[in-house]
Amino acid sequence: MRDKVFYTICFGFLFGVLLRSFVFLDLYLVILFGAIALALFLFFTLISQNKWGVIASIFVFTFCLGIFRFHMIDVPAPSVFESQVGQKVSLSGEIIDEPNIKENNQQLTLETKTGEDKTEILLSTSLDIDYKYGDEINFTGTLKKPENFMTDQGKVFDYVNYLRKDGIFYVMSYPTISIGSRGNGNFIQNALFSAKEKFLGKMNFAITGTESLFMGGLILGEKASFSQALRQSFVNTGTIHIIALSGYNVTIVAEWIMKLFKQVSFLPKNFGISAGILAVILFIIMTGGSSTAIRAGIMATLALVARATGRNYDVARALILAAVSMIFLNPFILVYDVSFQLSMLATVAVIFLAPRIEKYFLWVPDFFELRDIVSVTVAAYIFVFPF
Repeated sequence: MRDKVFYTICFGFLFGVLLRSFVFLDLYLVILFGAIALALFLFFTLISQNKWGVIASIFVFTFCLGIFRFHMIDVPAPSVFESQVGQKVSLSGEIIDEPNIKENNQQLTLETKTGEDKTEILLSTSLDIDYKYGDEINFTGTLKKPENFMTDQGKVFDYVNYLRKDGIFYVMSYPTISIGSRGNGNFIQNALFSAKEKFLGKMNFAITGTESLFMGGLILGEKASFSQALRQSFVNTGTIHIIALSGYNVTIVAEWIMKLFKQVSFLPKNFGISAGILAVILFIIMTGGSSTAIRAGIMATLALVARATGRNYDVARALILAAVSMIFLNPFILVYDVSFQLSMLATVAVIFLAPRIEKYFLWVPDFFELRDIVSVTVAAYIFVFPF
């Protein structure tokens, strides 16, 4: 019964978010249905004691909760900025994320404020100036709204909602920029980004050229500086995933931190596990907090908690809990974040499908775990290929 309740809560919430992603529903009607579902839950629990009635009322209630959560975060763009779209404006703002370095330019995510209204703007600018997280800048340019565009595969990419999931409503191309001050922003993020930059700098000194870029992608998921040709080569060979952050990277960080503190005898037994969880959180922040890294971080953290408490680690339940947690924080990622969707599909394939199809690959030699590699790869392709 406990498992049924867990999965009912999770999938009820997910279906509510999914529906609200495509259809606008009256909030008062949703609240009414939620209240009715809560009343039915109390009735079936205290009076009727009908377990299927309990399950159904929980599903409806969490379904309404998913719709309500999406509604709360789906706020319109500030009117003061909407009236300035298409006009040349002078604004100031703070860079709230690491600059995204491209082959020919860099993109800055800015939070700007006018009176009581604030919004986020994506600026595209040249590579001439080394901008940092926390820089306060003044900029002048034409304020625009993002537009969807056609991909090389002939499909329309929903660029508007792709940026909307990160709270970005506007874009500006090559504005005039002057730096007002540096070193603003969160102290912890500043320290982590600085450590990351120094690490990559030392690695660039030891390893030059394309190999240095590859190592940065393999260890930290840092692939923004890749040329378009190199990135396309990874895509064409089906190996782009090896330079994306995954549970592999996160687990290595957690395991080594735990082993390090395990050597210190006077520390409490669970101190190493706590340090491992903290290291996972800091590592995710340092690497930019992508959907893949957050999903892997939540699952790794749950595994560490299970180890500390002596409980069995259910990887399927951990995956669903990770998905629900991420979607609760940002409901837009369920439909509009391709990275989140592919990461979840591939992980589901590895967990559920790979063990079931391994028997069809008994003809593959088992040295160096080749058979397992083949079955996992085929399982992942089966799930993500239609998508």
